[in-house]
Amino acid sequence: MDGCKGETSASKKANEYLTKLRKKSSDESRIMVARQLYHFINGDLRDYSAQYVNEFISTFDARLDQSAIYELISSSDNDEKKSGILLIVCLVESAGDESKRVPRFAKYLLKALTNSDEAGMKLAARAIAYLIQTSKTFAVELVEKSLNQVCEWLEEPERHEARRLAAVLLARQLALYTSTSFFLRASHFFTNIFNVIRDPKVQVRVFAAKALRAALTVTSQREAKQKSEWYRHCYEEAIACATCESLNREDRQHAMLLILNELLRIGNAAAEKARIKSLGRQPIQNVRTVIGSNAIDWLTEEIYSATVDSRTARMLIAEKFAKIYEVCSRATACRPLYCQTVLLEILPRLSSFQKTQDPNSEYYKTTWVDPLPMFSYALSLTSKHPRALLTIGLLVLDRPTELRSKIGQLLSVIQLMLQAAVNKRKPVDESVFTCLTLVVRALDTAVETEMRALLPLIFSTGLSKGSVMEVTHEAMRCIPGLKTDVQDGMLNELCQLLMNRKLPSKLDPPSSPPVPSAPVQVSNVALTKLALAALGKFDFQRHALQMFIKYIAHGYVMCENAEVRLAGVECCAEMLSPFVRVFEVADRKQRVDVLNLIQSVLRQLVSVAVVDPSFEVRLCVLRCFKNADHSFLSHLAQADMLELIFMSLHDEKLEIQEEAVALLGKLGDLNPAFVLPRMRKVLLETLSQLTNSRVGRLEEYSARLIAQIAHLSPKFMRPYMNPVLTALIPKLRTDLSHVDVTIQVLNAISELAIAGGADLVRSIDTLFGPLLQFLQDSSSLSRREAALRALGRLCENTAYVVDPYRDYPELLDVLLKLLKTEMSVSMRRTTMRV
Repeated sequence: MDGCKGETSASKKANEYLTKLRKKSSDESRIMVARQLYHFINGDLRDYSAQYVNEFISTFDARLDQSAIYELISSSDNDEKKSGILLIVCLVESAGDESKRVPRFAKYLLKALTNSDEAGMKLAARAIAYLIQTSKTFAVELVEKSLNQVCEWLEEPERHEARRLAAVLLARQLALYTSTSFFLRASHFFTNIFNVIRDPKVQVRVFAAKALRAALTVTSQREAKQKSEWYRHCYEEAIACATCESLNREDRQHAMLLILNELLRIGNAAAEKARIKSLGRQPIQNVRTVIGSNAIDWLTEEIYSATVDSRTARMLIAEKFAKIYEVCSRATACRPLYCQTVLLEILPRLSSFQKTQDPNSEYYKTTWVDPLPMFSYALSLTSKHPRALLTIGLLVLDRPTELRSKIGQLLSVIQLMLQAAVNKRKPVDESVFTCLTLVVRALDTAVETEMRALLPLIFSTGLSKGSVMEVTHEAMRCIPGLKTDVQDGMLNELCQLLMNRKLPSKLDPPSSPPVPSAPVQVSNVALTKLALAALGKFDFQRHALQMFIKYIAHGYVMCENAEVRLAGVECCAEMLSPFVRVFEVADRKQRVDVLNLIQSVLRQLVSVAVVDPSFEVRLCVLRCFKNADHSFLSHLAQADMLELIFMSLHDEKLEIQEEAVALLGKLGDLNPAFVLPRMRKVLLETLSQLTNSRVGRLEEYSARLIAQIAHLSPKFMRPYMNPVLTALIPKLRTDLSHVDVTIQVLNAISELAIAGGADLVRSIDTLFGPLLQFLQDSSSLSRREAALRALGRLCENTAYVVDPYRDYPELLDVLLKLLKTEMSVSMRRTTMRV
């Protein structure tokens, strides 16, 4: 009877998620439901019986081509197809036997890839990459099948828009995540991709260019005889676009510009890095491994390829520079927005290309271009194409001296745009502020007068955009003479926004800083968060911060809105830093006042870490403390503060307890007499929980705590190595129901290996057998990597380096097989280290 009840509740729970996923809503809502489902499957579900788990999973995927997943993927509704794709990613590592699951899911995804709208096709292509990354047995087979499908679709003589779009979307993912296999098919890709770049549809051409970018990134990072041939082929195909009869003049120009843009991108890495930094990103690849990632976040995040520099491409561009510049100059006559968009990307790359050449080389003089026509062209487009201002900013950043005479004209245009936005109460495009930021960075004090005149207008637009903060912060950093003006203007805005009062005059007599009598009521959450971020970011003087700090600590940190409380906590932690620094050097009287202020704010924050109803806010406080410097932590290491922090060890959320232990691990060095006895008690309770609880989540959490303590306090952990290993080793189980526990146990062993000790050396034989078994296990990618990492740490820290290959003859074959067949880049790197 109870079993039937359990099965019914499992089906009911699964159907609730299914109903939410089927519900007509926005993509954001659907992704949020999928994220909740993924958390449930990989968290709470593991605590239920096997019968409950099977019933829950079967509700989604039981009867092969009659399952809920199949119905969603086969639906004519695009939103339902997206729900089916999200379901596959949620279930792929949890839904039983891989041999029955992965090939079928791959078939569904390939079907969805050509039968969805554009967003659904992107999602399906990413999901295929995810399937390849997480599968062990079928990874190579899936890659080959996907590459064959891409090649087949690219080769089709007749135009089929959906297949062409599917081919380039999937090709990009394969180039990003299976670069070795993709490289073997590079010749085939370069033979066929240009037919797609010459497609009549603009969007197909754009996505084909992105696939070409990913392919060029792969080839630039590898040596190949055909590399020069491939790049020359790209150039020739670009020039050949001018005579393509199947397209009109504008589309021919667009296809040509797209190809040349990708060649210029990899031939001038310095310009590309400057561009990326101007957009607020770092010029690094964010193509991260699926191991340890939330599957839904991984599926939906925006990805960027690595910034690569190809000497072969640079030599080709230098040789053909005159022709490239000529065709790009002719393209300035094109009226369509899509042509102008690509051209605006190309112009800064052309302008800065001479810097890639040696002054003594034959191409140094021939690669010089006059930036003034480019500047004038971009300036003429600013009224209908605000992103032209980004191009202007990059041109000024690259050629400040030559364009100095044009800055007055540029700032007049920006002034008119800002004034129009203020008069009509419309938001200002972010590219306006990005352009100003780049101009200030390029010319610094040379534009002090012009920027001083613009500052009141900039502040009058309000802080509704983060870009306002960026440009004012850059002006303060690059132009010392404007520091006071910027700070006063920003403080006036913040005072009005956060305290609803005007900034007191500098001539007014000193008065006590205001403290709110009750938590502040916030109407505009986004603007308040931005204001709090600005207060923490700008290098204001202490007397200015003193006016705000208690108001924030007692007003916004206690606000009803959790997002505002989060921002308030981060703001207070940032604002305390200058007071902590001055406390170290202040005289006796001043030290008392500063200490009282620090303790008052810290006590408020520590109280929030214990009593705040929001888990995220409590976690944020502990993380801010954990990331603080030594001086800051010394104030937390006092007995009264520690007593409050100890209360977080009993928080209902395991994550809070874990962060509290991590914080105490750092504070133990500052006040060992008070902290270490409590740490011993925590360790003993953790070992008892790990040994006796028999609840998966508690065992997993216990192993994480042990890893934290070992990582932060290896000396403290060393005397307890024997009982800790005695508790951990029995948890190295092979069954899938305990895979998360095993992963955390392996991570704990990795950290304990660094602490070392004779007990660890004596346990090597006991540990090595299970580690080797996990390396050959295809059921869990994360467990395989955790075992590999633990193996490497164990050998490194016990000097057990050569002997393993003699004691375990199969080890070398296992590692070589991992190198050959593993699709995860991080796994291959870890294998090489081992």
